[in-house]
Amino acid sequence: MIKRSLKRGADVLFSGARYANKQAIEQSGLPGKLDELLFHVNHVKNGTTIQTGPYEALTRLFTGQKMYVDTRDISLAPHLMMDGHWEPEITHIFRQHIEPDSVVFDIGANFGYFGLVAGTELDHSRGQLHFFEANPELAPYIFKTLSVNGLLPVSQIVTKAVSDRQGDIELTVLDDLWGSSGINISQDAITNVAGRDIGVRAKVNVPMTTIDEYAREKNIKAIDVIKMDIEGHEETAYKGMRGMVKKSPRMKMFLEFTDEAYKDSAKFFKHMLEDFGHMYAISNDNGGTLHEVKDYETLKKMMSDKWIMLLASKHPVNA
Repeated sequence: MIKRSLKRGADVLFSGARYANKQAIEQSGLPGKLDELLFHVNHVKNGTTIQTGPYEALTRLFTGQKMYVDTRDISLAPHLMMDGHWEPEITHIFRQHIEPDSVVFDIGANFGYFGLVAGTELDHSRGQLHFFEANPELAPYIFKTLSVNGLLPVSQIVTKAVSDRQGDIELTVLDDLWGSSGINISQDAITNVAGRDIGVRAKVNVPMTTIDEYAREKNIKAIDVIKMDIEGHEETAYKGMRGMVKKSPRMKMFLEFTDEAYKDSAKFFKHMLEDFGHMYAISNDNGGTLHEVKDYETLKKMMSDKWIMLLASKHPVNA
């Protein structure tokens, strides 16, 4: 575990010349916290952003990867441009579970951040990245980001909403909080999230798919890692992926659990626990800590902001 931790630290430190002197660092016996230190040091070094269009900017992440964003968004883009990361505690744990041959699904990809950082861990001859983003305005940014980072050959960009059926559905795109855009969002919900009234940029009909159907079409036998954050539509989307969950022996799923958004939160949690066997809540302490959760009532007590990031796993994870 320490060796793997040091490897990640070395990846960050030598983002420009990725492999220079990494072997020496891996064999040096430095403390396992090195990656966290280098993570924060790199925020300063890599905090570079240039404007490339009227509303477009090219920024650099803590991994050294380059990423395109839309400057009109204030939910995610400012953090990427100024800090070079998003949700660092979740990011740190997420990267630990990407293997060289992982098949990774980023559901609710937005600008493609989680799928992009997963790309640092993949063997490009074996791994796969699948980006699902329903907002058609965001797909060009994902495409350019994957292109400039050499990840396009191992990636698929799917401009569809993930749900429990195929067809069309209405997507509400917000004026500036693009990360909070979603399916069937009420104005009250939008106001509660932001603490202010937010205008609606557009309401567009978008195609839907299920993960089970998509995997069948693409002949994907198993999925290894899923990140799903689709603004309260997770319960519905999960119904359309349970087949692949049961077929995927290594699957781990990172899911933003928004308690009040679901029809039956307790039942949703129960189904995930039955399908995976192990559920963990991710807290922000110590750079991201896992706490195993075995029942819904315990989970509910842990949610201070009415949402929490969960890690569902087919196998026990060191908490």
